[in-house]
Amino acid sequence: MSINVELSTTDRAILSALKQDARMSVTNLAASLGLSRATVQMRMDRLVETQMIQRFTIDIDASADTDMVRAVMLIELEGSMSRSVIASLTRISQIVTLHTTNGNWDLVAHVEAFN
Repeated sequence: MSINVELSTTDRAILSALKQDARMSVTNLAASLGLSRATVQMRMDRLVETQMIQRFTIDIDASADTDMVRAVMLIELEGSMSRSVIASLTRISQIVTLHTTNGNWDLVAHVEAFN
């Protein structure tokens, strides 16, 4: 759950650049955006703190992850503990994405794990 925060033009530029290369150093990111390193670091810290940035990740070439097992899991919840279940599931590193839905299933999880 992210905290409701308004994104400035600068925040959106940082997020856009990080989507292209999440490994970019703060120094290189600042230079590419024409901002000071301190400004970029402060804004990134705030984006992480407010959970607008939830994690930094990498994309692996398909040929490199032949031992990867992928699954889509449909989850039905009972009772009113959906927030705590979602919070627990988001802490599992093998769950790549987690979506809420309407209908027979309450959640859809994309799972990836090495065999």
